[in-house]
Amino acid sequence: SRHAETLMPLFQAIERESQQHAKGQMAAGMALLVALAVQVLRLTELPRTQAVGAQSRKAQQIEKFRSLVDQNYTRHLPVSTYAAQLGVTAGQLSRLCREVLGVSSLDVIHARIVQEAQRLLVYTANSVKQLADMLGFGDEVYFSRFFRKHTGMSPREFQAKALTALVPGGA
Repeated sequence: SRHAETLMPLFQAIERESQQHAKGQMAAGMALLVALAVQVLRLTELPRTQAVGAQSRKAQQIEKFRSLVDQNYTRHLPVSTYAAQLGVTAGQLSRLCREVLGVSSLDVIHARIVQEAQRLLVYTANSVKQLADMLGFGDEVYFSRFFRKHTGMSPREFQAKALTALVPGGA
């Protein structure tokens, strides 16, 4: 897409800069991150009507579904509830997600939960039990199994690996 044409060179430059160990690496990397943030901000400030008008009806339904998931993912609502809010059946919603996103509607919901879990594991000091409660899981063990199923590692393993990667000179 045209947005990828704008952003991809910046991502590639950031990747190249992160792999070099040259003088000024940190300053150059920060400058590239600022440039990327500016470009993303410009893309998000497109007039809403222009952005929506350019989308197909299917893409609009997907965006509405994602918005509903963002608002409700901690409630663990069934796909049928989201579908009803969109005026379609659960099967239609899942087919729409597979067609537009390449994954099922349940995968979209689970991915949002995992994304938030990963964010909380890295950027908060809460225990796994507290995170499980925050994410709507009644049981820390169930949350840990869910997380491992979707990421291939336990919440604590993910947290340790992510924090090591954030430390300069780490992993």
